[in-house]
Amino acid sequence: MLQLGLPGAALEQLRQPAGSGPAGAGGAFTSIQRVRPAAYVGGLADALPTIVAYEHAAVAAFDDSSTWQTSASTSLGSAASAFELVTAVDCFAEPAPADVAAHHAVCTKVVRGGSAKYVPTLKYLRHAKGRHPQRLFTRALLVSDFHALVNDRKLPLDTRVRIRQCSQEGAGTFQFAIPSTPERTLTDAEYLCQWRHHYGLDQPQLFPGTRCSARCRTHGPACAIDQTAWRKGAHMLSCGASPLRLKRHNRGPRRVLKPFYEGCGYDWDERDTHCHLDSVKRVDARCRNPAVSFRDEALDFTIGCPACDTYVTQAAAEHRAHITSGLERDKHSKHAAAATANNMRYVTWAGTTYGGWGDEWWGRTCALSTPSGSPPRRGPAAAAGTLSSGSRTSTSS
Repeated sequence: MLQLGLPGAALEQLRQPAGSGPAGAGGAFTSIQRVRPAAYVGGLADALPTIVAYEHAAVAAFDDSSTWQTSASTSLGSAASAFELVTAVDCFAEPAPADVAAHHAVCTKVVRGGSAKYVPTLKYLRHAKGRHPQRLFTRALLVSDFHALVNDRKLPLDTRVRIRQCSQEGAGTFQFAIPSTPERTLTDAEYLCQWRHHYGLDQPQLFPGTRCSARCRTHGPACAIDQTAWRKGAHMLSCGASPLRLKRHNRGPRRVLKPFYEGCGYDWDERDTHCHLDSVKRVDARCRNPAVSFRDEALDFTIGCPACDTYVTQAAAEHRAHITSGLERDKHSKHAAAATANNMRYVTWAGTTYGGWGDEWWGRTCALSTPSGSPPRRGPAAAAGTLSSGSRTSTSS
């Protein structure tokens, strides 16, 4: 199904895990062939203690893992090879917090110079039973593939930037989020539009002859344009003359941030939004909750399109928060000092058209939605794509 004319990089991205994290840039169409070694050795880790507990002729062969590599049994030889393959990737030494127990269980702890190093050891494989060893091994392979993809200099820089930015917190969740309100629900056409943007594919509605609005000086009706670049849709998302840019800016706060704040007991105000004492500059919303703080929150909202030439840099290909961090700095330099002088707390919501959330707002979300301020296991379902007019629950444009 995934071989029908998709570009190689888009296909590789689709095979990446979904959700946020070091490798969560894809559509979860995981290659069974790729994770087969992890599934095999992970399954054996869970079954091995039970196998050697029974009395049968093969107990000695299963019990002595040092003989697996040279064993006449192809099953044991394959298990040894699979363990060696999975634990040899660099990412195996950096397990996810949920997999630390399984990682330590299959390793020998070596302390040198006051620091500890964990060395994978086949004979300890059975100790990982019940600790989700298959998840540990699978993640090592997939994260390794992700890093190989974003560091492949044979790929165009804009492709590597897209894949890295699609791994940001919240990006891509439009693919799997369950619609919570009619306003946040995408039509099939809108969903496909966002999906194509996420994987760097052409937008069929931007066919030859289509142009930006008449006010646009570079892509207007009378302009000669690069049709190949036009079909990607980046210009329509970033041009100040494009209606999509204003929709993206306005619908995000109203469909996502407004119900979130109101659910936390805040009043949402889009009229009294002046925070500058010496100019007419305004923020996007002012939120009040006297039960929480005597200071109002001045909230400003911005979305960047990583596919735009402005953001296609090596730094954006290396750091998933590079674009949103820059947007947050720009907004702070514009509003933060004035908001503080006006006795207001300033907060920036910076996101990307892939649905990525900036670190500042993610931290604020944690503080508002959890008593301890620690990150919830998942971001709110509304943190999704931003190309069309929602997502199957989304921030949208």
